[in-house]
Amino acid sequence: MTVHGASTCGLGCLRWDKIPVHVLFYLTSFGLGLVLLRAFLINAALLFHSSAVLVWSVSSRSLPGPSAWSDEERLVSPSRSSSRPNIVITMADDLGRNDVSFHGHSDISTPNIDGLAQESIKHCVSSAFSSICLISHVMPPVAAETSNLHKKVSTASLISHIGVAGMTQVQLALWALNDAFGTAVQPLEQRRVLDKTVLVFLSDNGGAGEGGSIFNLDRSNYGNNWPLRGAMATPFQGGVRVAALVGSSLLRQAGRVSTELYHVTDFLPTIVHLAGGKSKSDEHALRRNQYKVVCGLYGKAEQSVFWLERLDISYFDLSFHGYSQISTPNIDRLAHEGVILNSFYAQSACTPSRSALMTARYPIRYGLQHDVIRNGEPRGLPVSEKILPQYLKELGYSTHLFGKWHLGYYQTKMLPTSRGFDSFFGCHGPSLHHFNHTFTKTGNDDFHGLDLWNDTEPARNLTGQYITHVLTDVAVQRIAHHNFVQPLFVYLSHNAPHASSGSSNLDVPQEYVERFPNISHMGRRKYAGMVSALDDSVGKVVQALEQREELNNTVIVFLSDNGGGGEEQSFLRETLITYANNWPLRGAKMTQFEGGVRVTAFVWSQLIQKPRRVSTELYHITDLLPTLLYLAGGAANSSDKLDGQNLWTSLSEDLPSPRTELLIQADPIYGEYALRWNQYKIISGLYVNNDGQTADDWYEPSGGLNTSLLTDAPGRLHCNATKMTLCLPDIMPCLFDVVVDPCERINIALEHPEIIKLMMDKVNFYNSSASPPGNVLIDERSNPKHYGGLLAPWGDST
Repeated sequence: MTVHGASTCGLGCLRWDKIPVHVLFYLTSFGLGLVLLRAFLINAALLFHSSAVLVWSVSSRSLPGPSAWSDEERLVSPSRSSSRPNIVITMADDLGRNDVSFHGHSDISTPNIDGLAQESIKHCVSSAFSSICLISHVMPPVAAETSNLHKKVSTASLISHIGVAGMTQVQLALWALNDAFGTAVQPLEQRRVLDKTVLVFLSDNGGAGEGGSIFNLDRSNYGNNWPLRGAMATPFQGGVRVAALVGSSLLRQAGRVSTELYHVTDFLPTIVHLAGGKSKSDEHALRRNQYKVVCGLYGKAEQSVFWLERLDISYFDLSFHGYSQISTPNIDRLAHEGVILNSFYAQSACTPSRSALMTARYPIRYGLQHDVIRNGEPRGLPVSEKILPQYLKELGYSTHLFGKWHLGYYQTKMLPTSRGFDSFFGCHGPSLHHFNHTFTKTGNDDFHGLDLWNDTEPARNLTGQYITHVLTDVAVQRIAHHNFVQPLFVYLSHNAPHASSGSSNLDVPQEYVERFPNISHMGRRKYAGMVSALDDSVGKVVQALEQREELNNTVIVFLSDNGGGGEEQSFLRETLITYANNWPLRGAKMTQFEGGVRVTAFVWSQLIQKPRRVSTELYHITDLLPTLLYLAGGAANSSDKLDGQNLWTSLSEDLPSPRTELLIQADPIYGEYALRWNQYKIISGLYVNNDGQTADDWYEPSGGLNTSLLTDAPGRLHCNATKMTLCLPDIMPCLFDVVVDPCERINIALEHPEIIKLMMDKVNFYNSSASPPGNVLIDERSNPKHYGGLLAPWGDST
């Protein structure tokens, strides 16, 4: 039988402070004697630290005082001639499942309990109703004195084989419990009513073990739940699947083990049935059939979340996408073991993507849809927007951001540590020099300052250290020293391979450049070094999680915030070129073609039911917040008006995505609009520079495409179109079927005017309620020269 209890007794125990330890409580409605024993009546002086007793009653009548019946009456049902049985319930307090020998572990001998178990039904699937009992009933409750357990007795020499002093004491307490159980049964035999009695033995929850302090308990009792997972105060089996048995001559098939599903709440209606009555029952099950769902958890969560974000990494620059020019073994390993997301969309630039990720709302909702927040702009992600770390903190997570923020630093209230992150180590703005960690505004050397922060204090002592290594070390140290009793959320937002700020766009240690002697183009070679350093970072983070034995409890999300910025960026308003490559996708960063918004992404976790595959389901960066909230045991309120959706079932079980459309862009300044609906994608409008140039082509890697490096990696996209039709979205909308034509070579707009109309109607619907872009001019007051050479908040007094 499987009996489930509660994780804490406060949920199921009634407190009767003035009732003595030995209590016979009559179910007055049916005249049934119900004995609730603390299971060690004789040893009360040794083991008790409370006079409270758990009682169940189906009557609203007041409880008779202790003098209402004689001692004899307290042991016998008043309806002695009735066929209804006497019922004795013995409840142990915090008894570990592994601490009774009938469960197969003979370290602690409990012959009286075992004898009854062998003659009755053991409840092998029993669960208590709560984990921390406010009313201590039986055994190893911790003592109120200074020692964790009740004082030793003279039999200590008999258990000298137990080396842990606390375990020695817990065995003595269990022996006293066992003796008390036998003592409680003996008078029933003497009165010849044992065969008319139903005996129930159970614990109120799992044992506390040595981890009581984890759950804000002052002491531990060394109870043991092995081989079950978890302990008292957790919803895992060790906390709620408790030792339990029922003994009675009324059992038609005794002497057996039952694996049927039972719960501690089932005892009341069962007792009422035995007493000849009826009761109503409502089911609120978290376990159905053989499955168990754990939603929410105090202390150590089922999973921590490690968010690995790479800036401007392009689709073609990771070898799991089918081009082996840049080797990324650590990233590839996670991608191959997890789920590669080959139809995952973000925004086309940093700030819009980061805001969508943090809020699960489209950037049009709060005016961040156009371009990015420039250093010195007096604006940021509105503080009225609730963001991911704030949600996770409500669920008990420890939250940390290491790397790029880029959601505004105009006022202190806009900074990460004011918005839900417990710690922040990184930069406020879009870019920094990768070695001296300063920002210099292009074309204005006077606007120059340090932008590396430890929470709200400048990190001045790391000059000369490569930023990728610095952020990796901070993340690894967080893992090494984190108390994983509290679940961990880390947002590791690397600056690389985004271009560096300053005279050189590409800063990377020479050792990484030397890894790629076969790449002749020096810009491409340095970029490869930056990606390789990122791959090393992923390896070190995974290794740190493995060393803490937390990798299997972790969900790792890897993604880029937008497409890569190759040489084609010179056609756009972006002047920082990194020699990234998005081939075979069309376009690049800052465009609404697939090369700008269809980004590298994968999820790795042992929780994924169908891993090691490629998903082409439609997902968006706004979906990550509700998905992680689901995994963390929470959910957003409908009043939050999220655009994102929970993807976990689709992602984990290889089922269709819950989303059928997503808004890619609605930018009235450049007149760019894009939307994906089912297999179709529409683009209307396109930025064109003063020379008539734009990044709407297909761009091979700088230095040329080496076809010998093409592989059949599972994440590779294939463009099978043998023809190309003209697309000029700045003149008229273009329509693509990006499921069969992911490279956007065949414009089918003329063939499907009805789809064009439907999708433009959708775009106009989104745009009708959009907030206008909030871009403003640089505020001269923000110049770092006014703040000791720091890119610091300057608007707190405004």
